[in-house]
Amino acid sequence: MNTLLNVVKRANGNLFEVENHLHRESVGDGGTDSQMPPVAGGAL
Repeated sequence: MNTLLNVVKRANGNLFEVENHLHRESVGDGGTDSQMPPVAGGAL
């Protein structure tokens, strides 16, 4: 949770950066959470 809070602080209001971080980081489940919405802009 501390890491996520640091990312939010460093993003300085840019929620796109927070969303990118969440998409990049897979925490234990391989990033296959069916409840998580798709990343804005689609796959890069």
